[in-house]
Formats: sequence, structure tokens, C-alpha cells
Amino acid sequence: MKPHAAIIRLVGALVVYFVQPLTIIAQKLPTDTIYPNHWKNAIFLEIGGNAARYSVNYQRTFGNSTKVKFNGRIGASYWKTDLSPYTALIAEAFIISGVTRNKFEAGVGIHYGIGSGFNDASGVRLPARYQTHPTFRIGYRRDMRRATFFNVSGLIIWKVPWAGFGLGKYF
Repeated sequence: MKPHAAIIRLVGALVVYFVQPLTIIAQKLPTDTIYPNHWKNAIFLEIGGNAARYSVNYQRTFGNSTKVKFNGRIGASYWKTDLSPYTALIAEAFIISGVTRNKFEAGVGIHYGIGSGFNDASGVRLPARYQTHPTFRIGYRRDMRRATFFNVSGLIIWKVPWAGFGLGKYF
């Protein structure tokens, strides 16, 4: 037998020896218990993000693909300044791509803001202000251990680039 043939057989045997147990282990550990794909709903709190300060969001996943998922999100935020209260409503459509705990997300949305009127220095109540503008998001999502909780961070582009960070729970 030629020396290079013996080396090829040895390498082949080593590959089978080391790879075969990995496939047996992979079959014994179902990925649904670690990275479940059946949870369609999520709620999360986002600091920064589309609502500028904070928002409480509901997210729904559509379809059954394990690699790319289409999602819809709605959220709301409210805060009061010295001048007036402000309410923000957010609607967004986005995709999440990834099969492990680390995922990429990208989407488009709309931010609808309602300022209930501003008081000027003389105390005169001004008419309510409405603003609507599109938003674009790219982000990173990490499912935490057992994938019931997740965190998400993203770069949102509307008037200026803006960042957000959120924590949420699948159900």
C-alpha cells in the first residue's frame, strides 16, 4: 500500500470517528427545547428606539420558516414634559433572520406622535401637534437561555440615527 493512501484512510477514519458522535448527540438534543420556533408572540420594553425615549411593544411572528421570519410590531409611549404631554404610536414590519440564539433583524415602520399642545411663555395654549415619519431599523437580537426571554438592540434611522435597547419575553 502506498503511503499517501494510508494517510487518506487514516484521515477518513478520524473524520468518521469524531463527526459521527456529534450527529448522534445532535439528534438526542431537540433544538425546539433550546431555540423554540413555535412562540408567535412577544412583549418587550424598549429604551430609546422608535419612540425616542421608551416604548412598550407587542410583536407577532407570521409564518413557520425556521431561518427567516416575518414580524409585525405595534407599540406605544407616553411622557410629560414641562410644556405638554406627548404620545407616540409605533407600527413596524420587519424580518428576523437566524437559526441560533443570535439573529439579525431589519424592518420599516411608521412613528406617529401626538403632542397635546404646547404652552408658550405667556401661558397661551397652542393647537395640538401631530407628526408622522417613516423609520428604518437594523438590529441584533439575542435569545437568552432557554429562549423564553430575549434582548434586542438596534439602530433606527428617522430624522437622525438613533439607537435602542429592549428586553422582552416570548409567549
